[in-house]
This record gives sequence, structure tokens and C-alpha cells, in this order.
Amino acid sequence: MASIKDLKKDIRFLYSDLLEDCLCSAYANPSADRKLLDEAFNRIVVGCNDLLARANHPDGKDKQKVKAYYRSLGDSLLKDVLEITELIDKA
Repeated sequence: MASIKDLKKDIRFLYSDLLEDCLCSAYANPSADRKLLDEAFNRIVVGCNDLLARANHPDGKDKQKVKAYYRSLGDSLLKDVLEITELIDKA
């Protein structure tokens, strides 16, 4: 099992990369939809904070429950990253 420290580093890396894409899209394309980019920016900030908080507080002490919890956390991370990426691409 990977460490929580590595998981939090991955979360920060993915969301900072998304933030960079969002800002580059805003500056490189002046005709981009600012409302979509603002929504993407807000989802990046809220999503990163939410996942970091969830990574620090797993459900229960049972090994199987903890594994399932972190597996679902990883799935929600990937889902959120894909949704934000599509939002940035639409702008």
C-alpha cells in the first residue's frame, strides 16, 4: 500500500497541473469563456482541499475498510481530474 504522504503529493501535483492548464488557457486564449474557466478554477481549489482533508481521515481502523476507502478516494480523484480537464477544454 502506498503511503498517505505519497497520495497527498499526487493530489497536489495533479491539481497544480490542472491549475496551470487553466491559467495558461485563460492567458493564451483571450476569447475563452471566462465563466467556464472560473468554474474550473473554483473546482480545482475546492477539490484539492477536499481530497487532502479526506486523505487525512480514513473511515475506521479495519484494514479492508481503509483499503476500500483509499481506493474510492483514488477513483474520485481521477473522476474529478477528468471532469475539470473537459471543462477547461470546453472553454
